[in-house]
Amino acid sequence: MGLLNKLVYDGVDSSDFLIYLSGEGVFNAPTRKGEEVVIPGRNGTLWIDEGCFNPISVKYPAFVGTKDEDEFREVLGQFRAELSSRGSYCKLTDTYHPDEFRLALFKDGLETQPRLYNRAGEISLTFECKPQRFLVSGEEVQEFTGIGDITNPTKFTASPLIRVTGNGTVRIGDYTFIVSDNPGTIWIDSELMTVYIPAGTSSLLTDENDIVIYDELGVDIDISKGYLYPQMMNSHVHFVDSLMPKIVPGTVNVGMTSGITKLEIIPRWWTV
Repeated sequence: MGLLNKLVYDGVDSSDFLIYLSGEGVFNAPTRKGEEVVIPGRNGTLWIDEGCFNPISVKYPAFVGTKDEDEFREVLGQFRAELSSRGSYCKLTDTYHPDEFRLALFKDGLETQPRLYNRAGEISLTFECKPQRFLVSGEEVQEFTGIGDITNPTKFTASPLIRVTGNGTVRIGDYTFIVSDNPGTIWIDSELMTVYIPAGTSSLLTDENDIVIYDELGVDIDISKGYLYPQMMNSHVHFVDSLMPKIVPGTVNVGMTSGITKLEIIPRWWTV
């Protein structure tokens, strides 16, 4: 028997539950997001494109390699509980595409057929996915301490995660931003369009009396109660032209002033 294919969803490995894929189910491409407008007296329609894509449903046919129906139901119940306990988009990989991953939400339950053909119960796994197929290579950190280049190998503009240590001006292609009063390392998420310091870091803003930390709504939190929240730092970064940095296809130049001691870019390359 050759290598059995599997998926991993937020660290949950289907093969740990004797669940293996019998098909890819991932060939469909997402549809573009936009509006079709009918203009009286004009042939055809006008398409107003929004420059992005709709979510996509990804369905995997699979089987459970159990010995009997009771074991089938027990294993399936455990696996369903693991997947359903994730309430947000999580990383989804499969062995058909080892160089890619999706951000997926499992919310449709499991279609089951415990027929036990060849001791294998048939199931179908459906995930609601963001339209991008992210490249594993796009998760690699590219570090800069001076002028350099970064090359986007895809046809699509990437929304990077950027870590900045120090204060000064950073330029990525045609995008420029200025960092000030940086207490350590600031994170800029161009996809979520926010600037923050992750929860649990030691670089915290202080007032005259106590350390304070902020949640996503900017509300002061008493950390003596043990709460940990990201610290919002939007006021410490000025985006020239009010645009967060993107990385367009091809090679773009990266530069910074001397006050920036380190710039780390996780580019998040993607395709469809």
